[in-house]
Amino acid sequence: QTKEDMKVTYTIIGLIGSGGFGAVFKAQCQQDGRMVALKCEPLGCRHPMLKLEWSLIRRGRSSGSPYFTAYMDRGARKDRFMFISMQLVRSTVDQ
Repeated sequence: QTKEDMKVTYTIIGLIGSGGFGAVFKAQCQQDGRMVALKCEPLGCRHPMLKLEWSLIRRGRSSGSPYFTAYMDRGARKDRFMFISMQLVRSTVDQ
């Protein structure tokens, strides 16, 4: 079974921030308990950027640059939004 075949579930803890390109949430991975940043973008949005961002993060990480966060997962909720999960570097969500 590859990672692409697995169903990973996240629980939203709170909103970190939002803007013209979507929203970033603090979330917990239900499979391993890890806290992550979950970046979401509505499907069909006017200027989709998430696929480009995923590609840039992958390239940055593979180059060995310390300036890119670790990415974990990507996916979509049918007819709603796309997401990527990545290392939670700093959170502004109240504990």
